[in-house]
Amino acid sequence: MNLVEIRIATSEEELGADLDELRAFANQLTARHASKGVVFNVRLLGEDEDPATYEQLYVLVGNSMPQALRTEFNSSYDAFCTMGSPCIHTYFKDVDAREPVETAVRDFMRMLDEDISHYWSTYSNVDTIKLDILMEYARSTDSAAISFRDGSAKLYDEEALELSHVPLYANNNDLQALRAELDGLQSEYDEALALGTREQPSPSLVQINQRLDELREQLHQIEDDVFGLSSRIVELRYNPRATWRVREASRLLDAGDYKGAQAILSDSTRAMEADHAEELMKAGSRIIESWIESQRHLAQESKLEEALLLYEKACRVSEEHLVGTEVLIEYAELLQNVNGRKDEAAYWSDAYKRITSSMQTD
Repeated sequence: MNLVEIRIATSEEELGADLDELRAFANQLTARHASKGVVFNVRLLGEDEDPATYEQLYVLVGNSMPQALRTEFNSSYDAFCTMGSPCIHTYFKDVDAREPVETAVRDFMRMLDEDISHYWSTYSNVDTIKLDILMEYARSTDSAAISFRDGSAKLYDEEALELSHVPLYANNNDLQALRAELDGLQSEYDEALALGTREQPSPSLVQINQRLDELREQLHQIEDDVFGLSSRIVELRYNPRATWRVREASRLLDAGDYKGAQAILSDSTRAMEADHAEELMKAGSRIIESWIESQRHLAQESKLEEALLLYEKACRVSEEHLVGTEVLIEYAELLQNVNGRKDEAAYWSDAYKRITSSMQTD
């Protein structure tokens, strides 16, 4: 049996309606698929509940960030770092439409980004989270379980969620145009059919039916493409280094820009960015190495105390930007050669050994 244990951490007073909808959604899925051994158990995270008892945690943040919610997140995150579970999904409701955002909420977002590189998302309609629950089930349990078809997300070929309120579907102009054309042509077909018979369809009915088949095929292809890209984004969320790229791709997909979302994840786009980054690094390396090189005169002039301070600064700059180590070795050798005092000579000898050891390790 596939028992999916999901907990919701949120301010029940503020987002209780969303919590109720998620509970109801889980109950509907279970009622339809319990015979297949699929059970979704969604409930509010209990105080001091053992993280080992649930697989997924959905953290929903509204206008405020209660300390209890922050504590629940921290406990679950500590468990994830130790045991690899639960998977944590964090959402901010309508955060893009709120200005200013409460300081505690903004601080939490900053912590997620800067301290732990944790992917987070936004939502305005709870159907977004319902879809993510389905997509996460496909990712972690059965990749073939979910599909998009005719405006709905299906779980094992049965309708699970109508997608009209989910941004990635509702905002896709190509999908909406095809569905509108399909609806109009279907009405035209039904009217023409009422004037004729199914046994002997008129030529116009045959033509309309052929066009309907063509439109359905186009619609299903785009639905498959959007589903495939959405699945890829869900998978990439678990790579901390992809946080910015994945969030931007998700934003573009939600905005209806499938091609833009696809492009930002494409290898060609990454290659262009890598080339640009390499050019910047080379230019930065030249500047930093030139600066380090310019400090040689201090050693030559035996201004050892000043040379020492600048050498330590050069080490920090070099380490931070991963450049200039060859120049540093030469600089250390030069300082060692002109150094006449024993205590400083010992220091420079040790510094030189640390630098050369680091270079050999690299």
